Amino acid sequence: MTDVQDPAIQGNEKQENDSSSEVSLKQRFFRPQTFVSFIIAFVILYFLGTKIDINVEETMKILRGTEAGASFSLRVLWIYRWTP
Repeated sequence: MTDVQDPAIQGNEKQENDSSSEVSLKQRFFRPQTFVSFIIAFVILYFLGTKIDINVEETMKILRGTEAGASFSLRVLWIYRWTP
């Protein structure tokens, strides 16, 4: 048997090695894609805060009466704790 690998497999291995190289948080944060994502998020939050009439007190009252708030918080903590 020979150890000849398929060129497609070799290309995939090279891409995995390239993507696993360390990129600093500063370099990732200052990419144009990051700025666009933040702008879109702020526009959505602005829209939700100004155009949609949300009664925060009533919403919090409803959430306190259910286990959804605690359940959601625990799920978020679980995901961020054990997700690589």
